[in-house]
Amino acid sequence: MDEDVDMVALCLANVGAGLSGAFVVNGSPTKTQMVESAGGRSQLAHLTTGFLVQEVLLFLTGPLAFLPGPALSAVVFLIGADLIDVLGMKKIWLERPLEFWVALTTAAVVVFVGVEQSILLTIILSLVVHTRQHPGRRAFRPPLS
Repeated sequence: MDEDVDMVALCLANVGAGLSGAFVVNGSPTKTQMVESAGGRSQLAHLTTGFLVQEVLLFLTGPLAFLPGPALSAVVFLIGADLIDVLGMKKIWLERPLEFWVALTTAAVVVFVGVEQSILLTIILSLVVHTRQHPGRRAFRPPLS
């Protein structure tokens, strides 16, 4: 799977949706993770999953209304937990500890506050980390005249 190609496709789909007045197109890491963990390796698996979701939404919403919220929450939680990349976080910690703390703070804000607030905080923290003066690098000072 090439994430760059997926992002370009998602952007083009959103442009098409915007021009035609349709709903915004959205990618879902949890749905992708479900298909991949079930052994899906091609776009056909994703298309089949999309078709099955459509059929369930059209014909089985009544019975699904009786599905307990905690059961659905457990499924989403397990899929989300599988998306956590501990080795990636360790690599970030070893290479750029400050960015590790940004990532950890982002995760905590998502869990305890909300996604929208986390996105805003992450943008701000990332800009601060990116623009802060690194130790050992001297700030530009104009020559004295």
